[in-house]
Amino acid sequence: MGNPLRDQLATERGRPAFGLLPLAVPGRPSVDYAMAMIKLALDAGVRLIDTADIYGLQDEPLGYTERLLGDLLGHLPQEDRPIVTTKGGMVHLPSGRRGCDGRPEHLHRACRESLRRLGTDAIDIYQLHRPDPGVPYADSLGALRELVDQGLIRGAGVDNVDAVQFDQAGAVLGDDLVLVQNRFSVEDHTDTEVLSRCVRRGVAYAPCEPLGGLGRGSGLAERRPALGRLARRRNVSAQRVALAWLLTRHPYATPVIGTSNTEHLLDALEAGHLQLSDADLEELAA
Repeated sequence: MGNPLRDQLATERGRPAFGLLPLAVPGRPSVDYAMAMIKLALDAGVRLIDTADIYGLQDEPLGYTERLLGDLLGHLPQEDRPIVTTKGGMVHLPSGRRGCDGRPEHLHRACRESLRRLGTDAIDIYQLHRPDPGVPYADSLGALRELVDQGLIRGAGVDNVDAVQFDQAGAVLGDDLVLVQNRFSVEDHTDTEVLSRCVRRGVAYAPCEPLGGLGRGSGLAERRPALGRLARRRNVSAQRVALAWLLTRHPYATPVIGTSNTEHLLDALEAGHLQLSDADLEELAA
């Protein structure tokens, strides 16, 4: 029997998810503003919310955006709740940088802490944020397998993986591997091996950084002049064209949009309605 989350995620193909990272970085908006952004996304039809325990500032407890989301979900009727996916396996280092911790004991502890912050008995999707080079990947995957078997998570995801790691995850998790999150955009679209594997296996593919990464979306037209020209002809933003390119070329995908700007969020959610012709796609590929 397959994991029912696969069918739920299939309904999200071709429309964006909302990622909470920009609500947690230095210079972040207020809690009230952040909560209003999440509500706006839900009211606009977003049904997949993406967060992580590491999203927050270096000097504060882990789970800033998980706590925001947990507070909001606690006031929503069950039928209005989105699919929530969060991540574990990254930690703050004393140097101020981030590091990996893919040890099974860490993932078990981190998952339980995420459960508490989100205020739920089971997380919809729990993702390994990235492979830890200091821990055998099979050990980290085994922890996800145990979390599914214990009923603490409904499905598992893996991020920042190559094709070999995807195959390993599929072997360990089977149908409970429900989502992959890798970088993919009009500027960086080399991840076709993993994408094609997701399509074949029925695993959701949720491109992160579909506009180039945090703070880089505003420079798209300058970095990709053809994209800027097409945007001006169609009288839309370059960001909308970039997302429309992704959704036209790869309708299987569910790109994760991260922004703290309400206008940018609503603009991104219109990308699925922007039709690009074969000529448009050829122009963007030049």
